[in-house]
Amino acid sequence: MCGRYYLKVNIDELLERYGILKNEIKSVKEREIFPSWQVPIIIYQERPELKLAHWGFPVPYQKKLIINARAETIGDRKSFKEPFRKQRCIIPANAFFEWSTEGKNKVKYRISLQGQKIFSLAGIYELFPGEKGSPGINFVIITTEANKTMQQIHQRMPVILNPEDELDWLNPAAEAEKIRGLLQPYPEEDILIQREDGQLSFQF
Repeated sequence: MCGRYYLKVNIDELLERYGILKNEIKSVKEREIFPSWQVPIIIYQERPELKLAHWGFPVPYQKKLIINARAETIGDRKSFKEPFRKQRCIIPANAFFEWSTEGKNKVKYRISLQGQKIFSLAGIYELFPGEKGSPGINFVIITTEANKTMQQIHQRMPVILNPEDELDWLNPAAEAEKIRGLLQPYPEEDILIQREDGQLSFQF
């Protein structure tokens, strides 16, 4: 599961990182991102575009949100099948968070990538009616099995895209077999894990 992530980036930095020419977002707040919040994502409409979207698919007649989709079943579930085929997105992040139980305590860890200030979480998006009736964009983050580094904290991790695969991921015309092949755990040697309480900073 991926239940929180972090984003601190200058808007110009973000536009340059993803080669975005058309944009209406003026700034990005530095903050830890929680489900339901509206944040920037990258979608593809003839070219990559930056859009604001809410994290989580609403569930009819319930207050909860679906915030993650499992890579193993995303192409089969009714609520994810069409977005996975045609509406894939990138969620830019500097880090994501996970918790581990140590004795009676929950320890919060910050996970980032070595050598990449901004990296891409794989997601899908869908349009849902907003509070005023007009459609808004909602997204979920795709998760996969954890690599060996992450397994010491949690059994799942978000799908992280290699920079060279980002355009293929966004492109609705990309071959389905190739897209499915991207839903893999990120190489463990590039993962950096830090305790948020400051007691320990380490790489497995």
